[in-house]
Amino acid sequence: FRNIVTRSKEKNPDLKVLVSLAGGGISSQVFANWKRNMTGDRKSDFIHQIILFIRNNNFDGVDVDLEWSNVTKEYPGFVAELSDSVRHHGYEISAAFPAMKLYSVIDKACLQNFDYINIMAYDNSGPWQPKVVRQHSSYELAENSIDFWSEICQLPKEKIILGMPCYGWEFGKSVRSKTFSSLVDKNKELAFLDNTGKTYYNSIPTIIEKTKLAKERCGGVMLWEIGQDAMGEQGDYSLLHFVYCTALTENENFLPKIRKFTVEQNDESLLSIRLQDRVAPGSYFVLHDIVGSANKKIDLCHNDCDISFNLSTYPRGVYVLSLVEPGLNPRSQRITKL
Repeated sequence: FRNIVTRSKEKNPDLKVLVSLAGGGISSQVFANWKRNMTGDRKSDFIHQIILFIRNNNFDGVDVDLEWSNVTKEYPGFVAELSDSVRHHGYEISAAFPAMKLYSVIDKACLQNFDYINIMAYDNSGPWQPKVVRQHSSYELAENSIDFWSEICQLPKEKIILGMPCYGWEFGKSVRSKTFSSLVDKNKELAFLDNTGKTYYNSIPTIIEKTKLAKERCGGVMLWEIGQDAMGEQGDYSLLHFVYCTALTENENFLPKIRKFTVEQNDESLLSIRLQDRVAPGSYFVLHDIVGSANKKIDLCHNDCDISFNLSTYPRGVYVLSLVEPGLNPRSQRITKL
């Protein structure tokens, strides 16, 4: 782990990496080991080993991801001692909890042991309820989850992290998970829908709206899990990318700086292109999708400053608008039609 974490931090000095303990899918045998290590004489040594693991691998803290029946009476005492030790060494501690449930063994004092809580606002349907065919991570669930943790559990907003899925559930003869990347690989248009047939997931527009909600009412967002996101050739459809763009819209260091032109999308279909300077004779714009097809050439007059272009006939997707001037390298900007 250490080499991966260290290289990542070298590229992103502000990055913090926490190691997650346990997980929702641990076996009964693994949890039996956990239970033994959370009590009696074993507890202090177990916590000591966790601290050593954090230090030796250049992590910044720990996330406790024991879930449902694995959150037992031993949990509060264990996390209290773990939290004391983690904070003593200058590390952070978080936990993952369900959308709208506080386990019976956890009280408000126990919650104070965590720097923040990752709210798993998803899996409101799935293979455990095969006949309940519906969206498993709706915007409404996100709102209700925030209400629950802020009003019922009285967590301050900065401690509430809204969880969002990079996967969906396909309801058929059996219920199977589908990664967002597999859906985009199949059809890019699916990136802008919340379901296809009986497969329910979160689209780019939904992730954008949830991120806006989190900016207003939470301390941040969490994606489960990043390996299911669109990457590589489909990276322009990455959910993480749109979270980043939405979260940092007021950060001028993130906004693209293009000397020759700027673009505003007045609605979902109309582009307003403003040239910052005169262009050379023979210049033109080219609009194409990210693989270079669906080209549309827009010729320019020498004195053109403001140009409008209608995208209503174009399918939803990610496009590139390039200004081509004779003798100069093209300047490009990415456009997303939702």
